[in-house]
Amino acid sequence: GNNDLVLAGNEYQIEVMTGRYDASYGLLLKGDGKGNFSSVKPVHSGLIIDGDVKDLQLLITNRNERIILAAVNDDQLRSFLLR
Repeated sequence: GNNDLVLAGNEYQIEVMTGRYDASYGLLLKGDGKGNFSSVKPVHSGLIIDGDVKDLQLLITNRNERIILAAVNDDQLRSFLLR
């Protein structure tokens, strides 16, 4: 029942001199209901999103399942079932 945060993205559209910022594979931050969040390692959360993430959307099915859709530039749409 607590709010969690999902972070994802990399930045590929920057000037040539700097190069890409592409070290992120996404991150789940679990909320404790008191405004504090703790990170969950990808190996435990299953959230691994490689690439230039353009958008994340939360879908709730008619069976009350929660699914995160991740749109990655020039790649397949990725989905993650929340448990």
